[in-house]
Amino acid sequence: MTKSRLNENNEKIKENYQKYLKNERNYKLVDDTAKNKLSYVNKFDEQCGFADFKDFNADKGISFYSYLKEQNIEITTVIKYLYSVKEFLEWYFRTHKVADSKHLIDSLVVFNPTEEDKRLANRLTYIEYPTLEEFEKIIDFEEKTITDKRDRAILAFLFISCARIGAVSTTTLDLVDLKKMIYYQDPLEGVKTKRQKHIITKLLPFDDRYYVIIKEWINYLQTEHSFTDKDPLFPKIKNYTTGEEVLKKFMDGEGEYNKMLEKRCLNAGCQKYHPHAFRHFGISQALKHVRTGTQLKALSQNVGHEDICTILEQYAKMKPDRYMEVLDRMIKVKPEQKTVDEMTNAELLKVLQNRISVEKSY
Repeated sequence: MTKSRLNENNEKIKENYQKYLKNERNYKLVDDTAKNKLSYVNKFDEQCGFADFKDFNADKGISFYSYLKEQNIEITTVIKYLYSVKEFLEWYFRTHKVADSKHLIDSLVVFNPTEEDKRLANRLTYIEYPTLEEFEKIIDFEEKTITDKRDRAILAFLFISCARIGAVSTTTLDLVDLKKMIYYQDPLEGVKTKRQKHIITKLLPFDDRYYVIIKEWINYLQTEHSFTDKDPLFPKIKNYTTGEEVLKKFMDGEGEYNKMLEKRCLNAGCQKYHPHAFRHFGISQALKHVRTGTQLKALSQNVGHEDICTILEQYAKMKPDRYMEVLDRMIKVKPEQKTVDEMTNAELLKVLQNRISVEKSY
């Protein structure tokens, strides 16, 4: 793709769309996500020969769908392309004076994936995330530099907060209350949460070591670098041949976090895990401690899920070898307590009363 082939009108429209994604959309997107969405639109623009977007028709949409299916990419990625381009064109037709815009919007149905493709995309998939043993290897490195100290704090914070990277990367010091172990994910304070939700998060007390790492990092920033409440929790660090400089500015989005995690994972002899994998890791560890419906609801709200089903569908999913192991043990190992069928009415009533009293204690 050469610059001379680009359509200037299309480039201006895409530039405005990027601003819309970052500043005007119902829930604003972080830079990396906005860039990804725009990259899908760029591919569509290129595949259509850089023709004016106003000249779109259903045939072009069908052709793009077919083109994507011919590429060696996952069906889930194909669907991301389709929905991203559909969203862009719908925005364009609604916000610009385009002839017969209603008909054009109706024609965007060609970007809807077929039932077969949706079934393929919805096959059970499992997010790969570290085991506890792997995490301890990843975080167990010597602190020789300021960068080492910061990176350990990031890893500890990702684990005990279970927060999305968009939020973590835009958090200031005043939003972490170490005395109460609370992290305030407040969009009004500049935290980029999903759909701009205000989330009050309890930092999970898995192990005091992780709390201490974060506490020492915050104290270090405040005492050694005069950081104030409104300075970044995880700042950018500039490296020189003579040393390091801690800047009072945020790291460069998810990309810089990705590079850091790749480095730490490889150094620990583990596969590379992306930032969201650590959210799955933290939630999976917390789920091991859940014993009641109230506890599950509390964990769900703590990580920003309005619907309790989300945590069950997305984060409590077992890999086949794991649920087969659970079922095998369930059948082979003699249960310590009677099943419902084996209990007398009096025994069953007593169990239910005990469970109700536990629920009320929460």
